Amino acid sequence: MPAVAAVAGAARGEVMVSSLRFVHEARKCVGTPYRHQGRLIGVGLDCVGVILHTMQASGCDLMGFEDYPYGPVPTGHFKRTLDQYLDCVWDKETASQPFFPYLKNGDILAMAWKTRPMHCGIAAVGEHGWNVIHSHADSEKVVEHRLDDVWAARVTQLYRIREVK
Repeated sequence: MPAVAAVAGAARGEVMVSSLRFVHEARKCVGTPYRHQGRLIGVGLDCVGVILHTMQASGCDLMGFEDYPYGPVPTGHFKRTLDQYLDCVWDKETASQPFFPYLKNGDILAMAWKTRPMHCGIAAVGEHGWNVIHSHADSEKVVEHRLDDVWAARVTQLYRIREVK
């Protein structure tokens, strides 16, 4: 379905963004302090703020995603919002194999610490394999690091932004 959406989007004159440009824009966020519900690069971003900034800086349609309300405690609304605005290409609950074969540069990784997804990051091809770019309270800023086994185990869904190719 994502390929169909991309073709239909291109026919409507929507902007298509390369995954390299998308990841380049995400990397500009690295070093920005962590701030819950932060939306300003250089001042404060949370994990959703990194996604929204990167989408906007790349020319992607935010589709109302920027109005997503959330608190510090997961309620299930996070996954419903991602499902509403992005294309889910892999889900841990229904998958028969790990997400790595599906992963593409610029994909959005939804992650859970306990049972519900409550965190997200951007997949990026790094020098030694896959990385994740995200803002996390424990890091106190936006970081890029290897998508190692610990972080990969937290991934619950893999999403793709329609305009990113």
